[in-house]
Amino acid sequence: MINPTNKSFELTVLFGQPVLFSPDQINRTQLPEGVHLYEIRHAKDNPSKPLWIEQKVQGDFYGSILSKKPIEMTGERSFYGPEINTVGIRPVGDEDLKIDEYAMASIKNYLDGRFELTPEPESNIRVLIVEPWELPRETVIPNTLQSKQEIVEGLIEAVYPFEDQVALVCNDEGKLIGLPLNRRVGGDIIAGTFIICGIDDRNASFSSLSDEQAKRYSDMFKTIEIYIPKGSTPVTESWNHGKRKDAPER
Repeated sequence: MINPTNKSFELTVLFGQPVLFSPDQINRTQLPEGVHLYEIRHAKDNPSKPLWIEQKVQGDFYGSILSKKPIEMTGERSFYGPEINTVGIRPVGDEDLKIDEYAMASIKNYLDGRFELTPEPESNIRVLIVEPWELPRETVIPNTLQSKQEIVEGLIEAVYPFEDQVALVCNDEGKLIGLPLNRRVGGDIIAGTFIICGIDDRNASFSSLSDEQAKRYSDMFKTIEIYIPKGSTPVTESWNHGKRKDAPER
């Protein structure tokens, strides 16, 4: 058994939580206060496959887990989830850590929290949906590719025309397939329905708008714009809060 106080451990994700892993058995009597020790049993027919986590393994030892939080279990707990081949333990990857130099950590660093796992993307996000000829509406949508494709009616494209952390998600082929022109953004006119949502750089995913962002972009796109083809008799008109205002032809 090794002395844990002078060793670095592999930072590992176990059931969604950061823990320390060692392939060696740890001397329990030398553990500092605040650390919980568990042991992993491997499959009898495959020593490289972790199978169970237990308070103490009597045989088929695979490795040790040090955790700041108690691991809930009754006797033993399987590493495999309801989906086949879904394992509960895995090494930390670059995508997990905001500070990737802590792929190895001492117990002191681990207890001090000198690293942070990247949060999982939000499953549902607060967005603005801006449709042609309609006021922006705030809603919550599943944070999935399918939900965004359904809203914009096709393949999505994300553009970043604003200075703060938001994305404009629109139909990648909006003009090509003849979707109605919607709103002017910078030097371009977006065709078809588009979504305004937040960006989370920590996990490279879309995220919810803040209260301030929701209000800002609701105000930005509250003027309804109607685009008339050149040569038509009517002129372009716009409405602000339902009130008609004269506007130059676009």
